[in-house]
Amino acid sequence: MSSSPLTLLCTAVIFVYVAIIAITAIIIFSIIAHRLLTRQIPNDAPPEVRDNYPVIGPWGFWKRRWDWYKECISQSETGNFSFHAGPNMVIGLSGDTARKMFFESRQLRVGEGYADVQGGPASIEKLHNGQESDEGIDKWFNSRLTQLLKGQYLQTKLPDLKSNINESIDTIQKEPSGIINVFDSMACVVYKLTMSTFGPNELLSDPKKLGQTQSVFESIVGHASPMVIMFPKLPSLGALKKFYTSARLFFMLQSMIKKRATSDKKPYDAIQVILDQGHSIFRTTVFVFGAFFAGLANPTINVGWLISYLAAAPEWQDKVRQEVRKAVAKYARDTNASLRKQLDDIPIEAWESEFPLINACLRDTIRLHILPLFFRKNMTSDDIPLGNGKEVIPGGAVVAYPSYDIHLNPEVYTNPYEWDPSRYMPDRAEDTKRLHGYVGWGSGLHPCLGIRSATLLITMVVAYFVASFDFQLVDKNGNRLSKVPDDDFNRRLAQVPKIPPHAKLTPREK
Repeated sequence: MSSSPLTLLCTAVIFVYVAIIAITAIIIFSIIAHRLLTRQIPNDAPPEVRDNYPVIGPWGFWKRRWDWYKECISQSETGNFSFHAGPNMVIGLSGDTARKMFFESRQLRVGEGYADVQGGPASIEKLHNGQESDEGIDKWFNSRLTQLLKGQYLQTKLPDLKSNINESIDTIQKEPSGIINVFDSMACVVYKLTMSTFGPNELLSDPKKLGQTQSVFESIVGHASPMVIMFPKLPSLGALKKFYTSARLFFMLQSMIKKRATSDKKPYDAIQVILDQGHSIFRTTVFVFGAFFAGLANPTINVGWLISYLAAAPEWQDKVRQEVRKAVAKYARDTNASLRKQLDDIPIEAWESEFPLINACLRDTIRLHILPLFFRKNMTSDDIPLGNGKEVIPGGAVVAYPSYDIHLNPEVYTNPYEWDPSRYMPDRAEDTKRLHGYVGWGSGLHPCLGIRSATLLITMVVAYFVASFDFQLVDKNGNRLSKVPDDDFNRRLAQVPKIPPHAKLTPREK
């Protein structure tokens, strides 16, 4: 017996009514839960932003980060403000006084701040297996990385780095069209160099596994859903996928390190250095895993942008090439060899001192393309005064400071949205106008631990590339472009441009 139209209409109305009631109940429950479970902003903290909605916090923080942050600065008397990112209370800072406190306070911790609002892995404070000390794993990682990079390790690895760059250049030269996607090509180069610096030699000799692990690492780096931050206890497909992918990669590395520990073959790499110091297989795996994440994402993006800028600015490309010629003139054993071949003779101390123009190019690239926000966390129960006599950072609060607050300040940097390496020349030195006037490598008590290796790798890639090619910025069809694509200043994660730049290459013989 078929239902009448009236019956169907009534049924539909009932379903809609029930759905409205259910949605309303969920919203009310979420608001009540937010009020009960989320810490309220104290009166002596900076003022709460207008759009600090229950549960999700300010939508602008998730979708248009830098534009939203500027609006919040303009609406606050002191330039500081408070909001929630999911369950986390966040204090947003701006200005010279707040920047000084942010980079100089010993009470603020880096890892926990990023873990709470960017979805990174939280640090492990204690680790015991019957043989290890109770040294925190994050502190242990930092000390091992610092020790590794300050010693002779990079000098010993230099021949491997040169060999890997030359192999990558050979691969790029085989592109039949002579046109490359800059970011894709540079990602492969940087990944190989990062693997050579921190990973197992066994992966470098297996192109298939090398490519597989690159895809896995890139997928993990690009996964940090706002939903995971807003609802950290709620299972989600994104969180499960990230956990599964991370675990699969971690245990693959751990398996390789186990085999190394029991093998008679002991190739010289970071893994062997850590194992020879008597550290466990687990901690050695943690080191490799952490070093890869620390050393992969940002250098990949920075090299892509830097090569793109040089492709669009032939005058700077020529200046950098002349700098390369000047350096090899001091060290090359065969002056009749190609410029690229002569680079093989440069020692590490020259790589770290003879390329100020490349360093200036990199500096301005980072200034423009570093992520908009730094994060820290007040790991104490004490309030931290903000130095203005009015406001504090409550104990346990996450703290945010925008890199663009100083990097795009027209009072510090002339034409701040333009790429201009000459701003760092001694006659201008714009980055020295303010205390912590440049924060691209961190600053104060929180400098980037991997600055030496990252600078070395990027300098080598750029030098070898300009020695090997003349190159022009083009679109994917080979049409000449006069400027690099605009970056998204509101991005939450390191990412390539939506319209990736390409370069048309002409191999150089000399």
